[in-house]
Amino acid sequence: MSNEQFQFLNLRHLPVRSTRTQTAWLLNCNDHDIPVLVRQRLITPLGNPKRNSKQFFETQAILKAAEDRKWLSKMTDAISDAWRIRNSDDEESDGIENTKLAA
Repeated sequence: MSNEQFQFLNLRHLPVRSTRTQTAWLLNCNDHDIPVLVRQRLITPLGNPKRNSKQFFETQAILKAAEDRKWLSKMTDAISDAWRIRNSDDEESDGIENTKLAA
């Protein structure tokens, strides 16, 4: 845990909106998992941010969702599925390259 993460999680009062990184800290996941959760509509950014702009999330909504065991299970499954798919795509492309090299 980084010093910055430790300080954020130990704030007396959390900010009303959190960044992508802070949201990941609250959910105990990685920063790169947040877009997966947004795509699966498990969390929604505030406002209508452009795809490449900085996104903010409602801290209380994130904390409330994290108290729900079913939601946590959906979150975990969404992240696992995304990485399973990504890793299988990487393996398939490696297999194609390997067969080309063998020929």
